[in-house]
Amino acid sequence: MKGRDWFLDHDILIDRYYNIHQVIGNFHPPGIIYSIKKYILKKYLLTPWYRTRIKYYSRTFKEYRPSTSNIGDQFYYSPIQKSLFPSIKKDKILYHLKPEEAVNRIIQKIGDPLEKIVLELITELVNIGIPISKLGISGSILAQIHNPMQSDIDLVLYDCKYLIPELNTIYKAFDKFFLREWIIHNSKRIGVPIEVVKRLYNPIKRGVYKGKMLSIIPVYPRPKKPLYKETYLGEIEALVELTNETCEHHYYPHELKGIILEVLKGKKEFSGYPIIIESYEGLYSNIPDITEKAIVKGAGFISGDKIVLVVGIRERKSFVKPII
Repeated sequence: MKGRDWFLDHDILIDRYYNIHQVIGNFHPPGIIYSIKKYILKKYLLTPWYRTRIKYYSRTFKEYRPSTSNIGDQFYYSPIQKSLFPSIKKDKILYHLKPEEAVNRIIQKIGDPLEKIVLELITELVNIGIPISKLGISGSILAQIHNPMQSDIDLVLYDCKYLIPELNTIYKAFDKFFLREWIIHNSKRIGVPIEVVKRLYNPIKRGVYKGKMLSIIPVYPRPKKPLYKETYLGEIEALVELTNETCEHHYYPHELKGIILEVLKGKKEFSGYPIIIESYEGLYSNIPDITEKAIVKGAGFISGDKIVLVVGIRERKSFVKPII
C-alpha cells in the first residue's frame, strides 16, 4: 500500500478550513468521499485536542451512534446503497492522512509520552509476527491533535487474519468494573438489552495497553464495491443461521452472511433465502465468532438472489441479537 492514493476506512481528511474528517468505508462515488466531520477547529477555545498549542479542536460527537451520520460536510444519496451518507467533496480536501503514515512517523521520531507507548505497542505486535505493513494508527494521533495524557489509541489492522488470541498477551481485557460500565453505556447507545451487549464484548478488539484505552480496527486494504440493493422490502425481522467462513465480517460495513430460517415479521415467503446482514454498527461484527444463530431486524432489500438486511443506520430502529 506504499504511496496509495485511494481512500480507506479510518483515514483522516483535513479540509480547507482545517476541520478534521474521518473516512467511513472503502467505497466512495466519483468526486465524493464518505466521511464524518469529527473535529472542528476552535479559534478561541482551549480543549484537550490541539496542534502545537495553537490550533485547538472540539469533537462534534462524544461517541458513534446511528445519529452520528447526521454530522458531515454534506450529504450524498447513493442509488446503489439506497441510503444517505455524510460526505465531503474531494476538491475540499486539503490533506489526506493515512494510518500507516502515523506508524512510520512515530518509528522515526517520538513526539510525546503517548507516542512512546504507541511505539512500544507496535514493537510488541511485530514481535508476535504481525508485519509492520499491516499496522496503522488513526484518530487524534494520526491527525496530530492528541492529548498525551488523555487520548486513546486507535490501532488499524490491515488484515483481519491477525485478530488472534495472542494479542491479549500484549494488552489486557477490560477489568470487571470498567466492563460493566462499558456494557451499560453501549446498551443505551445502540438500544439493545444489557444481556445482549455483554455477549458482544470482544477483548481482542477492545482493551487496555499501559493505561491507555485501545481499539483494534480491522480495515480492508483495497477499495471495495458496495452491495447493490434493488427492491425495498420494508422492515423485516428474521431468525438467521450464520455461515461466515472467513474473518471478513470484521471489515466495515460489516457483512454477516447466512440463511433465513424463519421470517418473524415481514414477507414470510423469504424463509430459506440466503441473506447478507449489512451492519453499520461495529459491535455486531463479533456475533459470527460467538454463535451460529441470531435474530435480526432491519431494512430489507433484494440483491440478486439474496436478501440484504441493513442494520445500524439512522433511518430506523434495528438490531442483531445473538442466540446462544
